Amino acid sequence: MKNRPRPVAGDIMKAPVIAVSFETPVREAADILSSNGISGALVTGRNGEAVGVVSLFDIVSFLAGLDRPPGAPGGFYEYVYPDFEEDGGLWEAPVRPPDEKPVAETPVGDIMATSIISVPSGAELEEVAALMVRKHVHRVFVRQQGEPVGVLSSMDVLRAFPRGPARGARRRGGGPKAAVRRAAGARR
Repeated sequence: MKNRPRPVAGDIMKAPVIAVSFETPVREAADILSSNGISGALVTGRNGEAVGVVSLFDIVSFLAGLDRPPGAPGGFYEYVYPDFEEDGGLWEAPVRPPDEKPVAETPVGDIMATSIISVPSGAELEEVAALMVRKHVHRVFVRQQGEPVGVLSSMDVLRAFPRGPARGARRRGGGPKAAVRRAAGARR
């Protein structure tokens, strides 16, 4: 069998890197991710420098009000109290909702992850996969001379490994279906 060089991050990365400005509204970022068929993008600052990452998970969590402190953009937990007169008498003014932008107009800079996980273009895929597992991420950026030049998703890494059933599945007798039958039988 011929010895092939092992692929590295730079061999399978997707380029160019799709990025959005930290000022991009959530609605526009969601549209950019969707139209490009990706689940996350690099976020850039005023001078084009990488400042974070925004993913569909970040957007959905934000829109659902998850992990958001009371009073944060979105107003889901905003409490509004009327003003009372000093003597405790009648209301001074009607109850007013808080002044804020619509949720979809919130800039991605408010919801992005600020850590950018990257690997050098020469990183071996086993290292990349181990990093993704350790950091619980589905994408890493590939860098050359400190700058992001590409991106690798967990699916890109999986596609790069040889195809075919796992060797251990055959030895244990029958592959994935047999494993499911064995697991089901163990519960009886």
